[in-house]
Amino acid sequence: MRITKMLPFLDDESKAKLVEAILNEEITDIKLVQVYPFLNQVAIDDIFAKYLSKEYNIEIMKLIPFLNENQVEALYQKVINQEITDIREEMLLPFLGKDKIKVLFNEFLNSHRNE
Repeated sequence: MRITKMLPFLDDESKAKLVEAILNEEITDIKLVQVYPFLNQVAIDDIFAKYLSKEYNIEIMKLIPFLNENQVEALYQKVINQEITDIREEMLLPFLGKDKIKVLFNEFLNSHRNE
């Protein structure tokens, strides 16, 4: 049986073990992104923290839809501060909150107005 068929029925502890096995490249017949929809927020937070600490190299764009607004904004700040270089600023726009987009727009207007 394929592990993907079991994912909806695994408990949080089993999913955590699976994530660790994938991150440690002990299991290669399933991709981490396939597990994201079945993880709780604590597990997503843990993966995000490991990415930020550079403990694991993951495809962050595939994790972003599962991050909360504060995490996306923190990631955005790291991108514009060039602490993270594997994604570009504009790639995060669809995931930023409306308030943040409005702030960015107003900053753009203020910096590009003829005076």
